[in-house]
Parts: sequence; structure tokens; C-alpha cells
Amino acid sequence: MSLQGKATPEVSAVVEASVGVSLLVIAGELQLRGHILQTTFPSSAEITFDKFPLNVGVRMDMVMVPLRLELRGVVLSFTLKIIDILIWHYETSTVTNNIFNTGLPEPDLTPPKFRKFKLKSQKAYPGRRSEVTTHCDVEQLPGRDVVEPAFQLAVAAEDDVSQVKLTYDVGTYRGGSDVVKGEDLGGPSNIIVRSMKGGVPLYFTVTAKNSGGGDAKVTCELPTYDVTLPGGRVTPDFLTTSHPNILRASAVAHDDSEIIQKLAAVGYGRKVYGDQIVTWHDVITTTHTAITGGDATTALERFTGPRLGKVISTPVETSRVDIPEQCASECLKRPPSKCLSFNYDYGDGDCELLEEIEDHGVEIHEVGHFYNFERLGVGHAVEFRHEDLKLRHNELIYFNLFLNNTLGYVNILTSPGVLTDFTPPSPGPLENVIMDVLMTEDCGDFVLDHWEQFRCGEQTPLPNHRWIADGKGSRTVFNGHEPLVDMRYTRANRYVSANWDGFHDDETGIHGYSWTVGTTPCEDDVHPHIDPHAHLFDVSEWTHEGIASPLLLEDGKYHVTVRAINNVEYGGAMATTVCHTTPYIIDNTPPFVHHVHSVQYDDDAHVISAEYNVSDPHSDIREIDFGLGRSKRDVHMMDWYRHGNTTHTSVNFHIPDGVPAWVKVRAINNVDLREVGHAEYPLLVDTSPPVAGTLYDGSVHGHDLNFTSDPNTMCANWKDFHDEESGLSDYLWGVGSEPGTDDVVPLTEYPHTTSQTCADVQLIHNTTYYSILVAVNNGHKHLNVTAWSDGVLFDATPPVEGTLWDGLDPDSDLQFSSEPSTVSANWDGYSDPESGIRDYAMTVQRTPSTEVTSALDHS
Repeated sequence: MSLQGKATPEVSAVVEASVGVSLLVIAGELQLRGHILQTTFPSSAEITFDKFPLNVGVRMDMVMVPLRLELRGVVLSFTLKIIDILIWHYETSTVTNNIFNTGLPEPDLTPPKFRKFKLKSQKAYPGRRSEVTTHCDVEQLPGRDVVEPAFQLAVAAEDDVSQVKLTYDVGTYRGGSDVVKGEDLGGPSNIIVRSMKGGVPLYFTVTAKNSGGGDAKVTCELPTYDVTLPGGRVTPDFLTTSHPNILRASAVAHDDSEIIQKLAAVGYGRKVYGDQIVTWHDVITTTHTAITGGDATTALERFTGPRLGKVISTPVETSRVDIPEQCASECLKRPPSKCLSFNYDYGDGDCELLEEIEDHGVEIHEVGHFYNFERLGVGHAVEFRHEDLKLRHNELIYFNLFLNNTLGYVNILTSPGVLTDFTPPSPGPLENVIMDVLMTEDCGDFVLDHWEQFRCGEQTPLPNHRWIADGKGSRTVFNGHEPLVDMRYTRANRYVSANWDGFHDDETGIHGYSWTVGTTPCEDDVHPHIDPHAHLFDVSEWTHEGIASPLLLEDGKYHVTVRAINNVEYGGAMATTVCHTTPYIIDNTPPFVHHVHSVQYDDDAHVISAEYNVSDPHSDIREIDFGLGRSKRDVHMMDWYRHGNTTHTSVNFHIPDGVPAWVKVRAINNVDLREVGHAEYPLLVDTSPPVAGTLYDGSVHGHDLNFTSDPNTMCANWKDFHDEESGLSDYLWGVGSEPGTDDVVPLTEYPHTTSQTCADVQLIHNTTYYSILVAVNNGHKHLNVTAWSDGVLFDATPPVEGTLWDGLDPDSDLQFSSEPSTVSANWDGYSDPESGIRDYAMTVQRTPSTEVTSALDHS
């Protein structure tokens, strides 16, 4: 401490000269001023209290300037200076000399000394020089808030001559001051609230300086200054699961201070709210020791595998290298706390060394071609395995890890949520479902081979495969590649295509689709299951359609089946298979026109009607073309008229009289293949009936039989039936017991080329039977004419026998004759009441000879 006083007497001679000009109220002057022998005598007195007894010192100096000249310009208004400018000046050298100096103190040439002052639980560091002693202790204070950390620095210094001033520096190296520089200390023990760099050793240098300028230093260190909460990461083994009993995760925790308490829980909430499934319990962690250094070729083995993305953190160092091994080698050169991970850009080769890893508050995001590598063997590790749980569907489950370090810093690490999904994907709209069953199957049976490794692990005990056979009106699976259109028929037989819509899984989403083709619903005997999106890179590129080729398929019905696999990571994927029951029909054959019949024409309304039998065994009949031709090979009379009735039709058209019109039908199937058919006969407009000819009884053409003895046969023949306009189409012949009836033989159709016919019958004796014949023409009305015979009498008995006499005399019987060459006879009384006598036959017998002579008499 000192007390000072100062005084400065001054003496000089001044000479002035000026010249000026005045204009009304304004005047201007040039002033020259000279200072001659300007002399000052600075004097000071000081009393110091650093040492005893007190020191008193007095000092006087002389400072003289021999000559100093100044030229100034001045503008005045009345007596007020408006402008005062120094235009030029000149000054000689200053002469300085001490007049006297008495009573100055002796300088203090010894530095202060540190005395022992030690904090509890601190160790001294021997081996320092005398000025850098070990009497310095520092520790971070526990129980503080992490945003207001504090440390206690203890040191004591003394000087028996002069006063001592204490300051401290903090650096990341011994003797350094890159963290704190030249801060004052207030006493031997100081509690200082300051946020400083954490994660690295800090070196405290305390400097004691006395009034004489002497100083001494002492150094102590903190292994780390903890300014962060306990950190780390809890990583579930899977983020989605279909297993109701198993949950697994791993965790790594790290902190600048020792972690003294570790608790874990599993529940539906984060942090303290997440212990509903597994309550809080102590866990034992494994402490890893990180390895530093190493060869660049093997450096990458000290890190985890690459993870797509960039950890968003301020890098401690950025460089550009050729390969990730070089970046890993640079990270290993640093202490673990100074490089926990690194980001590497495979595109540009950028290398970013990080002091952080992904955990709570530190996120990883996809950025360019960046990948993140984490250093192995850092922090405390623990694994969680729970295998006797009873989880519920569609719940988000969190692993929580409670950490408490020696400073009282508390943090709870929370994992990403694990979603439970115990149901297969849902299909789109379904109607008239034929089958819907939920089954338990081996995951590998319904997952494609290239998915099985990642989607089929330890399998869930729950039903995992839903089979659905859809029905008419369903809108989930469609035949063909036109979106949302269900194609029924096609000619293409080298491929099969399908599309689908509406599959969704509200919990985990859809991982992928596979589809197949079979000859029956749900079968895959035509083409196995394939992934239609295997060649695409992202879900946004999915088309929800597939083509199976090359194939060579026969005509027939095929069925597509689509399977959706959900995105469950653990427990095995769950699938929904929709079997489309609407067939995918391939048809390359034309339809069939079996028969065109019942052709009619209304000559009053001019309406043609016809019936037809058409079919297609594969693609069915889509529509019909109806036409009229002058022959079987054209439609020159009436061009094709299309309609949708596949059994019959009627068309308004006036057919000219007497012109044959061939009714033609063209069947068109659903793949636009066509087949033409025609009626057996042309349609001819004829308004007059046929001309009747003659109908005879009997089988001899042109002869009429009046009587018959055959009880089992009835015959008829006819001639001269004709129609000049349209000709005859057919005959109807029958037999009746009365003219015009057919009660014995029903009317039976015969071709128009027939002229006689017979029928098997059972005739009654002495009964007359009549044939009836209907001749039908080829005209549009099929007019007819009817004729019947005059009848034939059935006679089942022989004639009544009369009397026969030899000779010609009817009254006597000749016994002898002289005629050598003549035999004569006469008879009487022969008769037949039903059919009469048609003729007589006579025979002559010679006895004993066996010769017989016959004669026939028709009289």
C-alpha cells in the first residue's frame, strides 16, 4: 500500500503580435504568439506501507522548452470568436533534468511463498519446482444444477515483505490459459460458478504476485469438468414386433463423471412415466475400455458398421480423406471422450470427427452419402431381454434407463418406441366373401426367399396368415394391368397381369407384395409367387401391378392371387392373401353357332324374328350380329345389325315377295372373335298355300288300295303335291279312323322328298282307316294344304265257300268226259261280306298222277 502526492510549478515569458481587418460586425486577425523559456518543475512525494519502517520519498524534476511559436487565424463578431485555427507552430527540443530525488524504497526481489491448504479427498502432485508447488487443490462441486456448474479452488500464498495478489488460469494443457485467463482469486478457498469446456482434462494454474513484481505458480488439475447430464442411447433390437411375449434392447451409457446408480423399466410412456410393463429395477452394466491408436488398415474394425445418415453434431475436426479407414484412424488418435464417432461422406470423402453419438437430443438424419460409425468400447453397456411378457396389440412400448452420477446429475434415457402388431394387413373393399380364415403358418412358407432372412426370425405363436377368397363386387384385386378395372377376357396367352388396391396395415405398414397365377383360386400352379416391385428402389415408386411372363397358356380360366406382407421386424411377418375368384379367361377360339331356327316373318308389320343357339365355352357370347343374305355367303339384303340378346331377336325389315332371304347370325365372344351361322332354309315370302295332289292308300306308288289283310302295317303314297312360289318344306302324315283325323297314327313329319311311307299299327277287323297328309310350303308363313285318302278296309277273314261242279252245266255234276284236252267246271255260292271277291283261281289234278293244272278266272 502507498500514499502519493504531486505538484507542478510553471514559469515562462510570452510575446504576442497581431494584424487584422474589420468589415461591419465581422473582424479577422492573424495572431503570432511566442513562449520563451517555458519551464515546469514536477514534484512528487510517496509514503509506502509495504515494509516496516515506513519509507518516505520526495522528487523534483525540471522540464524546459526554450522557444515555442504559434500562428493562429481568428474571426470575431464583436467580441465573440467564431473561428480560431492553428495555422502554424514551431517548438524547440525539450530539456529535462532531475533536481533532487530522496527516500526511494528498495525493490522486493523475492517471490511470494505458497503454504499448504488442502481440500478433502484430493491428492498432491509432487515433483514441481520451488515456484510451482503442489499446494493447489481443485474439485467440482456436487449437487449443482448442470446449467450452473461450480468448482472449488483452494490455494494459500504469503510474502513477508509485500502484498500478494492471486490469479488463476485454466487450460486444456499444462500451463495453458485457453479456457480461463487471468481471473482473480479472493482467498485461499474459492467456490467459482463457471461453465467451462467439458469432457477433457483441465489444468488450473494459480499465480501469486507480490508488490515488487515477484510471482510464483502452482498447478492442479481436474480429470474432467462435467457440464452435461449422463448420456447414451437405448436401442431396441427391433422397432416392431408380432411376438406377444418378447422384448429386447441394448443400451450404452457414458458420462464424464462416475455413474453410481442405474435403473431400468419398460412401459407405455417415456422417462418416469414408462414402467407399466416392467417396473424400475437395478441393472448391472459392463464397462468397456476404448482402444486408441492402431493401424489405418484395421482402424475400421474398432467401430460399428456403417449406418446410413449423419449425426447432427458440431465436429471437433473436419477433413477430406479418400477412404473411411483413414477417417477412423484419425478418430482413434484422440481420446475416447474427444472422438466417440465420425461421419463419412462416400461421395465427397468428407470426414467429421464427433464428440457425440446418437442419443437423446442428438439425432441422425439422411444427408447425401453420409454414413455414421460409432467407436466401440466406450461407456457402460447393458442388454435387456424380457421373454415372459403379455403384450397388447397396437401399443407403443419404451425402454427407459435411469442414470445418476457422483455429481447428482440425473437423466433418463428413453429408447425409440417399439410398436406391437398382432394382426395381418387389411385388404381393400370386399363383397360376397367366399372364404376368410386366419391361420398359423411357418413364415418361410408365405414369404419370398429374398425376404425370409430379414422378415422371418423367431416366429410369433399367434395366427399370422389370413386367407380370403373374394366375391363378386370386391374391389381389392383386379385382373389385368389397367388400374381398378377387372379384366375378364383376353387373347394374350404369353403373359398374365394383375393389379390391386386398398391393402394397408395401420400399425407397421406394408413391406411388400407378391402375387401368383393358378388354374383355380389360391393356387400357384401356373406361375410361382413373385415380387412385382423387386426392381424398384423406394416405396414411392410402387405401381401395385404385376406381369408374369413369358408364359404359353392354353385357352381357359386362370386366377390371380395377391399377398401383402406387413413391415414387422421381429416375430415374423404377417400376411394377407386375397384369392381373386373372378377368372382371368384366355380365349383364342371363335364361338359356336349351333343352330338358327324358328324363323318367322310378319308380312303385315314387316318384322323378322328368329331363335338361335350360340355358345362359347371360354369367354361367353358378348353380342350377336343379325343379317339377311341372298345366299349363305353374303348379307347383301340386310347388313349386320348388332344387339345383345344371345337367344333370339326380331328386326323390322321388308323382304320382297318371292326373293329368298337367308337368315344369318354372327356370334361375337368377349375377345372379339366371331363365327357366322345361317338358317337351314332361306326365308321366302309366300302368301298362298301349296297345291294339293292325290293321296293313295297302299304302298304301291300311284295305286289306291281299298282293302288290306295286313293287321300290322298301314301305308300311303302320294303325288302331285307342289308349291310354285316357295316349294314344299315337309310333309305331315297320319292315319285316323275318320277322314281328317290322326287318332291311329299321329301326324309325323317327313322330308319334302318323301312320296310314300308306312307305319306299324294294330288294325281292327272290318274297319276302314283313312290317311291324312299335310303339305307345308317354304313360305314365311309355312302355309299348308291337307288331303286325306278314300280309306282302306281291313278284312281279317277269308271268303265264304260255295259249290263247285265239273262241267259247264250248272245244274249237274259231270262224272265222265270224252274230251281229251279240255276240262271244264262251274261254281256258285262263293262270297265275302267285308271286301267281296276280287278273283277266282282254279286247279285241275290228274290222279293217280301228281300233275296239276291251274287256271285263274277273274269273272
